[in-house]
Amino acid sequence: MGREAAGARWLSLLAPDAARTLRLLAVSRGWEITVPVVAALLVVPETHAEDLLEALADAHLIEADGDGGHHYLNPVGTSPIAGR
Repeated sequence: MGREAAGARWLSLLAPDAARTLRLLAVSRGWEITVPVVAALLVVPETHAEDLLEALADAHLIEADGDGGHHYLNPVGTSPIAGR
């Protein structure tokens, strides 16, 4: 399976708002992935942003770093989702 097909598969498995979050974060290289950043990026309450980050972590696409932030398990530059 190619990178683009793998990315499409992951996006299809996520809820639409979680998939949108991942796509926006993938093109926001260098941004710190925190609840306040995601809330501002998506213009949603922080509680919803936290739920979205949790959904991405549950899908093993990001991981909490222990300092209130998250990081990609697959580097953004090689992410099949970054180009979508």
